[in-house]
Amino acid sequence: MMDMRTTVYSFSAPEFTLMSAAQNEIGHFYQLPVYGTAGASDAKVVDEQAAVEFTLSCFTSALNGANLVHDVALIGGCTVVSPEAVLLNDEILTMVGKIMQGIQVDAETLAEDVIHKVGPGGHYMGEEHTLKHFRDLWYPRIFDRTRTGIWLEAKGPYVEETLNRRTREILETHEPEPLPDIVLCQLAEQEKKWLRQE
Repeated sequence: MMDMRTTVYSFSAPEFTLMSAAQNEIGHFYQLPVYGTAGASDAKVVDEQAAVEFTLSCFTSALNGANLVHDVALIGGCTVVSPEAVLLNDEILTMVGKIMQGIQVDAETLAEDVIHKVGPGGHYMGEEHTLKHFRDLWYPRIFDRTRTGIWLEAKGPYVEETLNRRTREILETHEPEPLPDIVLCQLAEQEKKWLRQE
């Protein structure tokens, strides 16, 4: 979808998202793998516009069932890859993933026996069921859930500050796991084949 005012091919326009969803439906009908776009933004920096566009496209792509999703963390009309956008999209995608799990309804999650045991006026803090399940919730790594008074007193942090700090930490300290020897051998063999073809 091209914005006729700017001639920009918009990867985050609602029409683009709808077009991807329609293509996915056709692919599903014919039982073909489908390819989607999500987590990209026309914003020039990782800001509020980027966050909204990342979120809508990621959620829509999850809902329409694309088998492969690309363009995550591209900004500026898919001309720039932002490490901070990678982290923000990771936060968004874990939220979307939690929503896509839905709500499990069974004897364990309904916990009727615990409700009857505790009864009116009681609390669940000392219950084994609470201890077993309180970590089932989604907990953010970037977004802040601090009480407002504490957050104001500490003067933040703002999301962009947390993104920047965590990005720098990862870039400075991350040690990627080396590829297994068998994979390195296969890559070396493939490289030799490519060089012979040249």
